[in-house]
Amino acid sequence: MHFLWNNIIRWLPRILEYTGLLLLMLTSDRTYGQEWNALGPGLNGTVLDIVVFGNDIYVGGEFTDAGGIAEADYVARWDGCQWHPVGGGLNDVVNAVKEEAGTIYVGGFFTNAGG
Repeated sequence: MHFLWNNIIRWLPRILEYTGLLLLMLTSDRTYGQEWNALGPGLNGTVLDIVVFGNDIYVGGEFTDAGGIAEADYVARWDGCQWHPVGGGLNDVVNAVKEEAGTIYVGGFFTNAGG
């Protein structure tokens, strides 16, 4: 099951890039063959990258609100139940989100981090 979830996450940004769809139609309970559900209220813009770290999903993109959390500017974390801001947000678009050795890194057009 873990292999399948990682493959969905790995290919989702490419699928979204070509279709122009917004993120957040993953299985919230991480099961295969079940109905697809939105992750909470979703985001108010486009997701450009996504990474799974532990039990959380980190997304970066062109949004300034995640699940009704206005502080989730351009980067947010889904914990399986709700959205959270990450580090106080950023001041511009995030193009890349990566995890390396237990640390989340983001790259993009921002010049200020942490609000």
